[in-house]
Amino acid sequence: MKIQELRIGNLVKCKTSNDSATYSVIQIDGFGLKVRLSHPRHTEFTPLDRIKPIPLTEEILSEFTMKWGTDPQEPNALMVFKNGEFEILKFEDEDHFFYSNGRGFHADIIYLHQLQNLYFDLTGKELEVEL
Repeated sequence: MKIQELRIGNLVKCKTSNDSATYSVIQIDGFGLKVRLSHPRHTEFTPLDRIKPIPLTEEILSEFTMKWGTDPQEPNALMVFKNGEFEILKFEDEDHFFYSNGRGFHADIIYLHQLQNLYFDLTGKELEVEL
């Protein structure tokens, strides 16, 4: 994961200690040469090599105030995840989600922070996430 992909408010997984295989979900709340994380156990800067992106799943998408359905304009999509005009598609042969505005712009969405960033860029609103 590149630091350029992250912004304040993104959710990521953070290794709880250098010798631990355990990760907790935390929220980015500032930047420096390292990342400041908003979590009771992480009040100081955390090295980037201790954070990982959260893979986007159907379960995570079902937590939002968005609705699953179908789209007659995308008959090959297995699932369509909607919030107003904002749609995320999942196709049978793909292991990730896909956004398209129908006018030439599209994006593969693999991680939760990518969805958070895209949603903010397109709507000007934060995508509220509770994991």
